This record gives sequence, structure tokens and C-alpha cells, in this order.
Amino acid sequence: MSPFFAIAWVLISLGCLMGAVRYLASQSGMSAELSRKCVHIVMGLITLTFPWLFHEFWPVFVLGLVSVILLSAVRTVGFLKKSIGTVLGGVERASLGDVYFPVSVTLLFWLSQGDPIFYCIPILILTLADAMSALIGVQYGQNKYSTSEGTKSIEGSVAFFTVAFLGTHLPLLLASSVGRLESVLIAMMMGLLLMMLEAVALAGLDNILVPVGAFLFLKLYLVMPVSDLLHRLLLLLPLFVLMFVLRQRSELKGSSLLLSTLCLYAFWALGGVSWLMPPLLVFLLYPFVLSKRPESPELFGLTAVTTTVATGFFWLLLSKVFFVPQGLLASAVAFAAHFAIIMASNRLALNPDRSVFKEGALAIFLAWLMLMLPFLVITNLLTYPVLLFSFLVIATTMTAFLLTQKELSDHVLNKKRWAYRGLIVFLGSLLVLWI
Repeated sequence: MSPFFAIAWVLISLGCLMGAVRYLASQSGMSAELSRKCVHIVMGLITLTFPWLFHEFWPVFVLGLVSVILLSAVRTVGFLKKSIGTVLGGVERASLGDVYFPVSVTLLFWLSQGDPIFYCIPILILTLADAMSALIGVQYGQNKYSTSEGTKSIEGSVAFFTVAFLGTHLPLLLASSVGRLESVLIAMMMGLLLMMLEAVALAGLDNILVPVGAFLFLKLYLVMPVSDLLHRLLLLLPLFVLMFVLRQRSELKGSSLLLSTLCLYAFWALGGVSWLMPPLLVFLLYPFVLSKRPESPELFGLTAVTTTVATGFFWLLLSKVFFVPQGLLASAVAFAAHFAIIMASNRLALNPDRSVFKEGALAIFLAWLMLMLPFLVITNLLTYPVLLFSFLVIATTMTAFLLTQKELSDHVLNKKRWAYRGLIVFLGSLLVLWI
């Protein structure tokens, strides 16, 4: 088929689809969410044909560019917004998922180079798992959990996992040379990881994060032997269970807890047990040193989790790419400094009459004792100079934070303060390079 004819066929099909869905919605009283997901599903099924329609990247790029322009026009141009725009923009939440959809399709086709397995499995998960999660959640969701955009349901997340599992397992089993056990293990990890990724994505970004994440996981897992796959699953499952068991005790709720679990798995998968220890200790210990805020059901949101892990991930990636020997220690010191600042700022925010010096000193000592000391012992990095230097770095970081943050009454809930704290901790971790 001529690529120009194929481009025209796809665009005409998508245009007819949106017109048909709008007509059915107006005639049957179909909900905005249902009509949106109908468009989502059919768009996805049409794009599944791309590996057989196109043998070059440029037609898919043209289609993606045209689609983004048209979908943006539907959101902004008056008469289009009042007609076709009601199909895509009728939901209450602010989302650019429909615009991100062609972007992710184009990116996936380029990344996969048209390979049906690496292209179709992510698109299949994006198309069916995301839609099924939303529809099941709206219709049957009774057990809610909080996200930055409102609430989602456990029922919807289970539906996402189920469809993602089948959308990975069946294609691998039926259309590839991957063994039965390998396909089951890969599908289970894909389902769990992508379910958590979908739950933490904001403003429709799941339409990019989920398929790209699925592609990267496939590239990683398809070359692994069964023993490595089983090893990874046996770590992921306990982390997921631990998150579920500690959800009542933890100040992290909903999507923040899921993001924490994803980050812990990423530290282990990319770095190993030594890199996992500091964030895991922070995750397990911080609820025991916080003063509660009864009026605030969620002290730590996605911003807090992202800020806390960012410096650690920076050092992990730097160590893996450029082989920086101090990276592991710098990451551990950063988590210890975050732990100390969380402790001191929370206690001072609730009790402003307390001595800043005493609370800061107590937090420094506890962070060093409860986090750095066990880490240094278990990783065989315990020497007197390292022990002393790590204490000094934590103390320096805490002092810089307290001297530059005079008012702490809203620190725990203030996103700008979290970002500033992340910068202070990052700069403090750079001192480790002197060792």
C-alpha cells in the first residue's frame, strides 16, 4: 500500500470514528467518560496496524504531527470544540491524554523500528488496559485511594493489571519465541509496574509513560534468563505487599505510596541491594519519628516523594554511566539528610517554641544513627573517616536548610519548600566528592 494512501486511510478512519462516537453519544446519552474511552480504544486498534501499513518512520511521523495539530485545534477552535471537542473534552478533569496519544504512538514506532512485538504490546496495553481501568473504576469502583488529581479505585487498578498481564502474556506466548514461564513472569512484572505507573501519572501523561515504560521493560526483560526474572519478581512482590501492609501507618497515601514502591524497585533493579538500602530505610523509619498532623490526611504527596528520591537517582545514574565511585555514599548521605530535615521541620512546624538548635541536632544524630550507621556496616564502607565525614555532611546540609528557612509552619505541605529542600540536599551531597 502506498504510504500516502495509508496516511489518508488512517486520517479518514479517525475522523469518521470521532463523528460516529459524537452521534452515538448525542443519541444514547452516553457518558463523557465512556465516549472518550470508545475513541481511545478504536484509535488504539487502528494504530495497531502500523507495523503492517508502514515500513518507514516518516509516514507515522507525519500522521502523529497532523493528529497533534488536529486534536489541539479541536480543543481550541470554537466550532470544533463545541462539536467533536465534546467527545474528547467532556470529562471534568484536565487532561491532555488525547494529544499525548499520537505522540506516544510516533515515539513507539521509532523506538521499536516497526517491530510488531515491541510496538504492539505497549500499544495494546495503552489501548485496552487504560480504558478498562477507567470504565471499571467508574462503574464498580468502591475502594478508593487518593491521587494528586482526585481518587482512583482499587477495582480499576486490578482491571488495569489484569488486561496488562493478558496483553503481554498472550502476544509473547503466541507470536514470539519466548517460553511459557518467561512470558508469565514478564507479564506479571509488566502488569504490576505499569499499574503503579498509571496510578501516579498526572494530566493524561499515562498515555506516554505507560507505553514507553512497557517498551523499556520489554527490552530489559526479554533478554533475561528465567532465574533473573524470578529474582526480580520475588523482590517486586514483597515490596508491593509491604506497601499494602504499611499503608495505614505511613503518611504516604494512594499514588504517593505507589510511586514510593516504584522508586524502591528502580533503585534495586538498577543498582542492587546497596542502593536500595537508604531509600528503604527512609520509607520504613520516617513514620516513627514524625509528629502527627490530625488535620492533614496526606502530609507527603508526589512532589515530596519525587524530591526525596531525585538526588539518589542522580547519583545512581551518574555512577552507572560514568562510574563515579563516591556515588553510592553520596546517595546514602542525601537520603539521611532528607530524613533529618523531614524530622526536624515537622517537629518545629508543630512546635514553633522549641529550640531550632536542639531539634536540628537531634534530627542529625538520629538520621546518622538510624540510617547512615546501618548502611555503612552492611555495605562494608564503615571506616572512621567515612563515619565522621558523613555526619559532617548531614549536619552541614541541615544547618544550611534551617538557616535559610525561617518559617516552617507550612513546610511539610509546601511544594516550593520541598523543591528548595531537594536543592539544598543535592548541593550537600556534592561534598562527598571530596572523599
